[in-house]
Amino acid sequence: MGKEIRTVKMIFNKDGHGNLSPKISIPKSWADKLGFSQEKREAEIVFDDEKECIVIKKIKQD
Repeated sequence: MGKEIRTVKMIFNKDGHGNLSPKISIPKSWADKLGFSQEKREAEIVFDDEKECIVIKKIKQD
C-alpha cells in the first residue's frame, strides 16, 4: 500500500497532581492492520531526535 499520512493533534491530559500526559490517537484501521486489539495492545515506541520522528511497532506475541 505504501505510505498513508494523516495530520493529527496531540492531546494533553492533566492528572490529579497537575502533570500533563501527551497522547496521540492513531486511526483504528492502522491499529487493525498492525494486529492491535483490546487483548493484544503492547507496542514498542522509538524516538529518534536526529530524524525528529517517533516509530510505533507492534510487539509480536505468541
